[in-house]
Amino acid sequence: MPALRRATGRLIDFALVVTAAALLAVLTFDRMSALVTDVPELAARGGFDLLTSRGDVLDASAGLGTSLWDKSVGYVRQAFALLVVAAFLCQWACLALAGRTVGKALTGLKVMPRTPGRAALRAAVTTATDVAVYAVACVRWSRARSCCRYWCGWSRWRCSC
Repeated sequence: MPALRRATGRLIDFALVVTAAALLAVLTFDRMSALVTDVPELAARGGFDLLTSRGDVLDASAGLGTSLWDKSVGYVRQAFALLVVAAFLCQWACLALAGRTVGKALTGLKVMPRTPGRAALRAAVTTATDVAVYAVACVRWSRARSCCRYWCGWSRWRCSC
């Protein structure tokens, strides 16, 4: 029974990290959509790039697309960095102050011994595991979607991959 309680506590802690990741995903999506919905600024930048391109329209449009892509990738990196910091601080604070995480508290478990150094090490390992699992899931999901787009003309309702 203790193994089940420990696994349940771990799943609750992981669910909290996934919830934080979902909230960060919503905020990141809003930031990325603001890049392309600001039509006057996009038109001004695109027009200026076109005028200064000396007739190389493809290079001007590629530069605009690349700058938008780089900003979007930067937003995603910022969200992952914030997820790592928030997950670590939450885990470390819970372990150092209370001797248990939220999931362990709900299942009635306590971590022993309760020193700040051990709490930081445990929080670092837990954070690395949680964020790595979430990142791998995101990469696998995006690769599966690109596979479906490539091989079977991907639509939400039908996919034979």
